[in-house]
Amino acid sequence: MFQYECPECGKRNSLAQQAAPGKKIRCAGCQAAFTPRAETLGLKDEPLPARPAVAKPGTARPAAAKPAAPAAAARPAAKPAAPAAAPPPPPPPPPPPNSRVYEEEDANPYGVLKETEEELLLAEKNKPKFGDVADKFKKSTRGPASALLVLPTNLLVGEGSLTGIAGVMLVIVGLWPLIFTDASPSDEEYAEQLVWIFGGFVLLLWGSLVCMGASKMQNLESYAWALIGSVMGIFPLLAGIFAIIALRDPRVIAGFEEVEGSVDGEDEDEEKEKEDDEEDEEEDEEEEEEERPKKKRKK
Repeated sequence: MFQYECPECGKRNSLAQQAAPGKKIRCAGCQAAFTPRAETLGLKDEPLPARPAVAKPGTARPAAAKPAAPAAAARPAAKPAAPAAAPPPPPPPPPPPNSRVYEEEDANPYGVLKETEEELLLAEKNKPKFGDVADKFKKSTRGPASALLVLPTNLLVGEGSLTGIAGVMLVIVGLWPLIFTDASPSDEEYAEQLVWIFGGFVLLLWGSLVCMGASKMQNLESYAWALIGSVMGIFPLLAGIFAIIALRDPRVIAGFEEVEGSVDGEDEDEEKEKEDDEEDEEEDEEEEEEERPKKKRKK
């Protein structure tokens, strides 16, 4: 603890650290700023030198007597200050610049990487070939056949519907005079009206068969019913002609043959017989291969 005496009021000001030389201190009592002198500096436990008399206002201040050299030498030396703190270690040198970072920064992220000739050759060699796989299985013929039959079947359905509606109208015309009449009709009138009713039922049945043949044709279910519906569709609007032409197309015939039970004939039976024969031949070959090593052992 260091104490400094104010020259104005004589109050001792205590400081925790030694005041820097030439630095002014403000007194806590009179608020006067003063510079600590060498003779006023000391420790708390050391006796302070004699204070010079303060001159009253209006009187001349006597000159301060200089302290004698022997007295100054006899005074004990001040307590040595604490050693200065060791300087901080120098910072480590900066790391060398990473050339890879600069290369990555300079690289264009939107650049296109070009493959070398060797890589292109390897890619062509290892490229899978789908030609053999695509040709390995038989292509379906139902799609092309259905596409060719769209227009003819629509025409047949329209003609069959109109024919059926016409038949219903004829039945109504034939029944109307027989039901909604005041007097009972004669036998001749009955006969005439029955002709209209019978004709109406025939047209209704005709239109129904045409529509059924068109349905079988569109779904590739039965070639026979498709042909019957097409022939019946010639009357009365001639739509069956287009259907017959479409049914004679080889692509349409192949589509019907692909569907099981659509084409009447012995083709399916022959195919089944061939498959059975092939299976029997394979079984016979396997049995012969099993018997060969047995015969060799016996010899």
